[in-house]
Amino acid sequence: MKIGDTVTKEEFIKFAPLGMELTLRENGAVLKFTSNFAPDSSDRRAVPGFMFCFQGTEEPITGAWECFRNSPQSLTISKLPKLKILKRKLLCTQS
Repeated sequence: MKIGDTVTKEEFIKFAPLGMELTLRENGAVLKFTSNFAPDSSDRRAVPGFMFCFQGTEEPITGAWECFRNSPQSLTISKLPKLKILKRKLLCTQS
């Protein structure tokens, strides 16, 4: 996974809370996750935390979910998630 790659909707849902952001090639809009955002409960398509940012506005992702089905190649990674690095234990061998 690197900047410029495309991802599936499932991968975005998994990695967005870790900092992944996607950009729409057509207009530069950004899809991201914000933990302190709760959408209006009247729209069932809105998932808490998932945001659509365009020209200084931030709103819940609703119709943008369709981009994953209709034109998945237009969504590219613009920010990678912050993943924890596993520390390896040194193996000590005595001969």
